[in-house]
Amino acid sequence: MKKRIIFALLFALLNLQACLTASDNTVEGKRITLSELKALPITSEIQSVLEEEIGEAMLMDMNFDGNDELIIRTSIDLLICERIENEFEIVYSGTYSVILENGMIQYHRPGGAPLHDDYMFFVYEQNEYKEKVSLSRYDENEDGQYDEQDVYFLNDSKVTMGEWNASLQLYQKYDEIF
Repeated sequence: MKKRIIFALLFALLNLQACLTASDNTVEGKRITLSELKALPITSEIQSVLEEEIGEAMLMDMNFDGNDELIIRTSIDLLICERIENEFEIVYSGTYSVILENGMIQYHRPGGAPLHDDYMFFVYEQNEYKEKVSLSRYDENEDGQYDEQDVYFLNDSKVTMGEWNASLQLYQKYDEIF
């Protein structure tokens, strides 16, 4: 059992390192106005989102293919839209999500019951955003702080607090850009 956990942890860390190495580029974008957004070729699904509400929008090359993706942030969701057959279509939709400067998406939901944090990191592969790493921690003793007595997971494998913190810190070198 212990060998399996160590193997799973090593595999997760190697996968994480490969993911980060492949994503060392940085993305830059151009914020656009609502009127510029409405002038773009968008699907009816995106149009219905715009009718409800929109916070901000930008164009940026998230996957480094030379073509800008349309990024829309509402008060609830982050939408990433790719131009498919001359029309922008949603390829990622998520709450609690931000874009990191290396083009990855970070999902972070703090404070679930009783107390826990969830992190997931997504990268663009084969025309979709795929989860690469998930990190969760639970305040097992409910003392209001995360410490060695609590429970930590990396990709569903139990790890120590130190291993969990080291894995999360690999991403903290990347700033949120949107």
